[in-house]
Amino acid sequence: MQTSLSIRQTIAMSFFVLYDRTLKTLLDKHAPLRPTVVHRHQSAPWYNAECWRVKAKTLHFEKIFRATRSEDARRRWRDQFAEQRSMFQRRYADYWHKAITDSEDSKTLWHQLNVLLQPPGAVISPFSANDFASFFDSKISAIRLSPPTAGVPTVDLRDVTPLDTFRTAVTAEHVAASLRCAACKQCESDPVPT
Repeated sequence: MQTSLSIRQTIAMSFFVLYDRTLKTLLDKHAPLRPTVVHRHQSAPWYNAECWRVKAKTLHFEKIFRATRSEDARRRWRDQFAEQRSMFQRRYADYWHKAITDSEDSKTLWHQLNVLLQPPGAVISPFSANDFASFFDSKISAIRLSPPTAGVPTVDLRDVTPLDTFRTAVTAEHVAASLRCAACKQCESDPVPT
């Protein structure tokens, strides 16, 4: 009886492996991973066509620098970027100065000041810290109480030289350089590798 159970488990596992391999093949064929650029639409009221042209010019100089890597192209890009930043700061300050000075009543003035003083992207969560803590506590408890379905992880042992046998001291820079050179790894159970 035990043998037929292990055979069924092996067959089931082979079907899962086949499903996973087929899914990866289909995704790689029909929806391959590729880098994308997400363009945010500017919502700043002071950003106009002139700002767009200056930014396009800066991006053009950056593209030239990245293609040539010459010092002259880098200098032109940095100069254009400084000009863009200065122009954007000037437009921002002029817009808000005009918006505040043109406010006809206190309600409009306070509305303009509220927009100006509001931190960008401030999102107030409807959940408190206690809500998050209790959610994750209950989730962790449920995971600990569930029957173990995952197998025991396999750990491949390998010979490693103890750190105290090195002639020179191992520094954080050595460790960081070693990690940068190491190959990226992924979990075998990822349906779509990243």
